[in-house]
Amino acid sequence: MRGKKATDVDEYIKLFTSDIQRKLRQIRGIIEKAAPASEEKISHKMPMVHSSGVLVYFAAFKNHIGFFPTASGIHEFKSELREYKIAKGTIQLPYDKPIPVELIRRIVAFRVEENRKRMKSESLPSGTKPLGCLPERHCKQCGILFTPHSRKQEYCSTKCRSVHSIRRR
Repeated sequence: MRGKKATDVDEYIKLFTSDIQRKLRQIRGIIEKAAPASEEKISHKMPMVHSSGVLVYFAAFKNHIGFFPTASGIHEFKSELREYKIAKGTIQLPYDKPIPVELIRRIVAFRVEENRKRMKSESLPSGTKPLGCLPERHCKQCGILFTPHSRKQEYCSTKCRSVHSIRRR
């Protein structure tokens, strides 16, 4: 509802009519069962569930509930989403249709596993490098050898830049 800001998911759900609240609580329950270790918060003015990164967002709109499992969640289940209006990272669940409980459960489980694999690949043992990482280089200011996070990174850290009073580009 316009003008009101929710600070948590319970407040967000209370902003809507009882029919919409029921559907939002149902989606929330499905997500909680599929991702019991996840946390929820309000982000971009809608409920967001995260566990090692964003899992899904969901929100109520005028004619539908928006379910946002990211582009990978849409891509993985595209064949099963034919009866819904979809976009790159969004599924529109019309109010006049039942919530696809099993499909939402599987999408959330997929996103949990996807985030788990991503976190596992990002936390490699020390001394090992993921495929495609950038070569080490020397900091232009202090000369320390470091691995840059992007091709444009020229200094070892933002701390180095501020300690040496380097102007940000």
